Amino acid sequence: MATAQAEIANQSKQQNNIYLIQTGTMQTMANLAIMNKDLSGLDKITQEFYTLQQKQIMLKVREQSQAARAKAAASNTQSFPIKQVVVLKLGQPLALLKLNQL
Repeated sequence: MATAQAEIANQSKQQNNIYLIQTGTMQTMANLAIMNKDLSGLDKITQEFYTLQQKQIMLKVREQSQAARAKAAASNTQSFPIKQVVVLKLGQPLALLKLNQL
């Protein structure tokens, strides 16, 4: 019984992931349509609407990019915690120092 419940939960998670991916894809397609819109033949109000939409899209893209960079930087520093550093000085033997000694 527990394995059946676990399987149902797993399938539900997979389905939710598929929905999230589909939603993201649809949002990307809508954003691309807005970003690629030719504004030259539109009236001023419609041009302003699309210009504001484009600015909002770019703001979201920048925020997502910054968040991804911050996450990557955090995972890089957490994945490889450096406790000791090898220091090589000319004319001296190889020394192993703790980071707080540098």
